[in-house]
Amino acid sequence: MLIRLTNFDTHLDEDTTAIQIRLANLFDINRDAISDIQIVRRTIDARKRSTVHFVCSIECQVSETPELPTQASIIQQSSLITPKPAELSQSTHTQHTIIVGAGPAGLFEVPGTQYLII
Repeated sequence: MLIRLTNFDTHLDEDTTAIQIRLANLFDINRDAISDIQIVRRTIDARKRSTVHFVCSIECQVSETPELPTQASIIQQSSLITPKPAELSQSTHTQHTIIVGAGPAGLFEVPGTQYLII
């Protein structure tokens, strides 16, 4: 299952292995049950000069069923996967295109289209 954990504090020099150990302790599962750790979002919290750290949103794959803390949730799809945009089709219009006004870039011509500029 894919889990997203938000507001997870990490040290500035903490590596993925240390994060995996901390996640295993947080979820109360075996460390080997956690795989494919991805840091989705990472910001610096420097409000206190003595404890500058990262605040992360992490997505990880878990093979066991963990006890989820309040800042964790099960998700269906990674937020790093963006959906493919819909393809625009070339449609043939038999009517005129009416343009009201023009912007600072001017007008762009579409071949085969008749314009009525007001």
